[in-house]
Amino acid sequence: MALRRRWRMLFIGACAVAFTGVAMASYRAYSYMEHDPRFCTSCHLMEDAYNRFRRSAHARITCHDCHKATRAEQLHQLTQVIFENPTDVKRHAHVPNERCATCHVEGDPARWRQIAATAGHRIHLESTDSALRGIECVRCHSANLHEFAPVSRTCGQAGCHTNATIRLGAMSQVELHCTTCHQFLAEAPGLAVDSLGRPLTPHARQCLSCHQMRERLAELDIGRDPHRGVCGDCHNPHTQRTAQEITCATSQCHVGWRQVSFHVGVPHPEQCSRCHEPHSWRVDGQNCIRCHRNILNEWRRARVLGAEAPSPIRAEATLH
Repeated sequence: MALRRRWRMLFIGACAVAFTGVAMASYRAYSYMEHDPRFCTSCHLMEDAYNRFRRSAHARITCHDCHKATRAEQLHQLTQVIFENPTDVKRHAHVPNERCATCHVEGDPARWRQIAATAGHRIHLESTDSALRGIECVRCHSANLHEFAPVSRTCGQAGCHTNATIRLGAMSQVELHCTTCHQFLAEAPGLAVDSLGRPLTPHARQCLSCHQMRERLAELDIGRDPHRGVCGDCHNPHTQRTAQEITCATSQCHVGWRQVSFHVGVPHPEQCSRCHEPHSWRVDGQNCIRCHRNILNEWRRARVLGAEAPSPIRAEATLH
């Protein structure tokens, strides 16, 4: 009887140890699958995604901090891998803005206030445009899988800014990040939403960051420039192919140009650059000679003949 009881206790103890071992192993396996990003590499499809994740700023968090799939979704992913043998990573466990806000808004509110006040973020998050309503963080910050810093193709992906190709001159021959010209992070805390395009319009500071433009505009005095050095007011690299395609007369800037009497009757009046030197705001007297090449010859011939030289002032007076 005592021997049977002893064997029973040993059996119960062995079962308890076995159960504890299985429970601990199961918990460790569960914890590994749920919280250790290395588990994802057990699927060959995730190797590239995991390597990108390790290089990103999110390397210290777990997959499920962002990707929270239901048990049904997890089971679907498992059966999909087993039976369909996919060759690339399918969309799964979508990351909504609320998930990003957990760390980037609630976790660091001061930093978020600074980010949310920038022109680029405000025009996307506060715009009344229906196309921007409900825009998600990952649309810009994950154009490439697990690469959260926007890349050169970010603005043109997912149906956004698809027609914003660069056509102007040599700029069309190089690959430029949109933020090279458009200052997405320009501070704009007090601007109205409909005025947020102003700080995003390229300024001379962006254009002169190109060494070629520094050479071409070496004499440009931005401090005295009546255009305030806002190159984008005249030049649009997305619609113009040459720098000469300027529409000063038809733009909303120089609407009163016809009120200047000197402009009335001038041939080709809308070609402002015929008289006004580009990137200057004064008409140099030498500019007139470009068109009026024979006027000096008339003055010289009049002096030789002893006649009175034609005076534009007197000629104008005779008209009244």
